[in-house]
Amino acid sequence: MDKQNLNRLEAAKYIGVSPSWLDKDFAKGKFSTFPCIKLGGRRIYQRNQLDRIMEMLSFGGRK
Repeated sequence: MDKQNLNRLEAAKYIGVSPSWLDKDFAKGKFSTFPCIKLGGRRIYQRNQLDRIMEMLSFGGRK
């Protein structure tokens, strides 16, 4: 996957979760783990942000 902006299905696959898990995370609002940009009825996730968050989670939030 070379593109920077991912839709909901692509983002879920990229981080290894189901789309429904990502939907539940989005429903948390400002407390969601994975931020996205809302464009009309679509959510766009930025790959670099997903990478950064996954790295933080894998190290227990420490850098």
